[in-house]
Amino acid sequence: MFELFRSKAIPELASIRSTGFWHNVVLPACYSEPAILHASIALACEFGLCAEPKSSSQADDNESVRLDAVVEYNKAIYYLKEHITKQSNARSSRAILITCVLFITLELFTGRLQKATIHLDQGRKLLLQSYIAQSNGSTTDAPENETKALVFASNPESVEDELVNIFAHLDIQSTYFGSNRPQLKLATHSSITSSGKSNCPKSPTSLVVPSSFHSIHEANQHLVIIMNESLTFVGHSFDAARHTLQNQLSNFHRQYLYTHLQDWRQAYERLCLEAKPQQRSDRMWKEQSALMLIQHAWLSVIVPSSYLEIEETEYDSYLRHFTTIVDLVSSISLQRDEEKTGSDHNHFTFELGVVPPLWWTVMKCREPSIRRKALSLLSQVGREGLWDPVLMHYLGREIILLEEEVEAEGMRLASSYFSLNDECIDEKEDLSTLIPLHRRISAATVSFNDKDPATFQMAFLRKQWDCDGVSTSFEQIVRDGYFEGRQRQSQRLSKGAFNSENK
Repeated sequence: MFELFRSKAIPELASIRSTGFWHNVVLPACYSEPAILHASIALACEFGLCAEPKSSSQADDNESVRLDAVVEYNKAIYYLKEHITKQSNARSSRAILITCVLFITLELFTGRLQKATIHLDQGRKLLLQSYIAQSNGSTTDAPENETKALVFASNPESVEDELVNIFAHLDIQSTYFGSNRPQLKLATHSSITSSGKSNCPKSPTSLVVPSSFHSIHEANQHLVIIMNESLTFVGHSFDAARHTLQNQLSNFHRQYLYTHLQDWRQAYERLCLEAKPQQRSDRMWKEQSALMLIQHAWLSVIVPSSYLEIEETEYDSYLRHFTTIVDLVSSISLQRDEEKTGSDHNHFTFELGVVPPLWWTVMKCREPSIRRKALSLLSQVGREGLWDPVLMHYLGREIILLEEEVEAEGMRLASSYFSLNDECIDEKEDLSTLIPLHRRISAATVSFNDKDPATFQMAFLRKQWDCDGVSTSFEQIVRDGYFEGRQRQSQRLSKGAFNSENK
C-alpha cells in the first residue's frame, strides 16, 4: 500500500502550489515517523478504493481494504500519542501537523466533512501555538487575546513554510465550511517586526502590495494574503452592525480591500510585461496565472458587494467578472485535456482554485449561458480541499430550478432544458426581466446527517416582498439530497440522473 501512496496518491495530491509539501515533507517523513507512515498507508487504502472502485461482486475485497485503513489509522493514532505528550518539541509539533493533514485528507476522501473540519480546527490551533512558541523563543502558551500572523512564504523553504501554506488554504476554505471567517492571519516576510515577532495587523492599512512582483510566486503570495483579509472581513454571513452601509469604518475597510485588489492587478500586469516569452509560454506559468485571475475576479465581486443592503439584482452588473471566471476555467480545462490523460488529472488538491468562483457564478450570475457553463464546469473539475464540486453542482442545479421555475412532474431536470448552447444575451439586456427579484435565491446552506454522511439537507433563503416592493421576511425552501461517492456521482452528473424530493 505504501508503494500505491508513493507512486499514485502523491502525484495525484501534489498540485501546482502544494507539490513541495507532498514530495519534500510528507514522503521523507514516512521513513522516519511511524505515525506519518501509518496515516499515509491508511490514506492509500481509501485512495485505492476511490481511484479504482470495484464492482458489487467484489464487495468483500472493498470491506477488507476498509478494515486495513481502520487498522492503519489506529496505528497512526497510537504512535501519535508519544508526540502529543511532547507538543512543545518542534519535531513532535511537525509530526502531529503532518499527520493532521493526512487525517483531513482521509476524512475528505471518505466523505466525512464534519470530521475533517474537526481535524482542521485542532491542526490550526496547534500550528499557531507552535508558531508563537518559536517566535517567542519559549514553549509557553501566548495569551488568548494575542493574535499572531503566520508568514505565508512565496517560495516555501522549510517544513514550517509548507505547513503554513497547506493550512492557510484550508483555513480560507473553512469560511464556508465550519467557520464564519478564516481563523489564521497571514503576512509576508516584510510584515515581520524587527524583533522577530509576527504581530497581527490591528488595522486594514497594514496590507502592502508592491508596485511590481519579482515572480509569479510572489504575486500568488500577495493574492492569498488579500484573499485571507477579504474573507476575514466579508465572512460567511453578513453581520447587521459590521456590514451595513451606515458603518463608515466598514465602508472604509471595504474600499481599502478593493483598492488593494486593483493594486494587485496592476502589479501583476507589470510582471507579465516584464516576463520573458518562454516564461509566459510555460504550462505551469499559464495555469497559475489563470488561477490567480479567476480568484481575483471572484474577490472583485464579493468584496464590493459585501454590504447588508445589497439586493440580488445588483449582481447583474458583475457579468464581466462572471464571464472572465468561466472563460479562464474553460481554458484551464482545455489545457489539461490537451496535455494530460484522464489518469493524470488531479481530482483532489488542498489549494483553493476554481470551485468557489464557479459556485459563486452559478449562485449569483443570472445570465443563462454563463450560468450553465459554470454549472457544467463544476462537473468537470476536481475537489479542492473542503470544496466538493459535485456537491456544488447539485446545489447549483437546485437554485436554477427554483429561480427559473423549471419543475416537471416526476423529472426535476430535463437535459434539453439545460442545454449549453443558449446564446449569451447582450450585457446591456436587463437580467431582472429574465429572473425577477422576487424569485432570486439569496443564500444556500447544506447540513449533513451525522449518522449517514451520504444524506444531507439543503436550505435556500429567498426574500418575500409585499405589494409595495418592501422586503418583509425570508422564505425558507428545504430539499433532501443523497450524496454518493465522488466517482459514481460524477457519472450520474453526466447522465442527469440526480433526484431530489421536495420537503
